Amino acid sequence: MIKQQTLAETALIQQAQQGCQDAYAALYQKHLSAIQQYIQRRVSEPTDAEDLTQIVFTKAWQALTGYKPGASPFRAWLYRIARNA
Repeated sequence: MIKQQTLAETALIQQAQQGCQDAYAALYQKHLSAIQQYIQRRVSEPTDAEDLTQIVFTKAWQALTGYKPGASPFRAWLYRIARNA
């Protein structure tokens, strides 16, 4: 089951890298909660957390072609962007 989820996510990433906004929307929905919680633990204002979360996903979309599936988990890549946002 985990292998299938990984393969499905890799397929979504590859589609998103080719410009498929629906694939990126699926990745966004999958990782939104985890990234938002990560940011909320680091800022005091909920509205700031929401804004930073959107910034993270915007930066991720802009940098997606540079992400290499298999080099690191996609969520870890998002956390790195969040840490630097």
